[in-house]
Amino acid sequence: RYRALHHFESRLRLGIHDIVQADRLITGLENECLRKAPGYATAVKGLFTQLIVLLCRAYLATTAPAAQVLIKAGTAIRHIDQHCNEPVAIATLARVSGLSVNQLLRVFRQATGQTPHDYQIHQRILKATKMLRETSDAITPIAYELGFADSSHFSRHFKRIMGLTPQ
Repeated sequence: RYRALHHFESRLRLGIHDIVQADRLITGLENECLRKAPGYATAVKGLFTQLIVLLCRAYLATTAPAAQVLIKAGTAIRHIDQHCNEPVAIATLARVSGLSVNQLLRVFRQATGQTPHDYQIHQRILKATKMLRETSDAITPIAYELGFADSSHFSRHFKRIMGLTPQ
């Protein structure tokens, strides 16, 4: 979404060494998926993880200003994800991302299409959906566990995001 808004200004550019390494990993992924030898699922996960690490390191090393701001917004997103069940202040997100509050709000919305608060609510609802499917826990304890003040507040957000009630 962010790249489309900025006409791919923050696109990742790999050096020849990184391209060769990425190509090797992708070829390995393809071969594992085609052969399906014993243990291939673990091998695929390992190769994919290596590819993600390679790309993340290359992206972190970029000096393009638009990419650097996006990386800082990613820090705020990661903080919300790690503290999803807790109240997270905008000032805290600005501090951990190294951006001013106004800059954070602007960049966060550009990157995600949401405010930090809406993003956190959405993440909580996604977790709730999983919990409701995979556990026999009642709605109220799930709502409290995910940081909602009460089950009616939770239910309103759930219906707005998911299009149906938690029941």
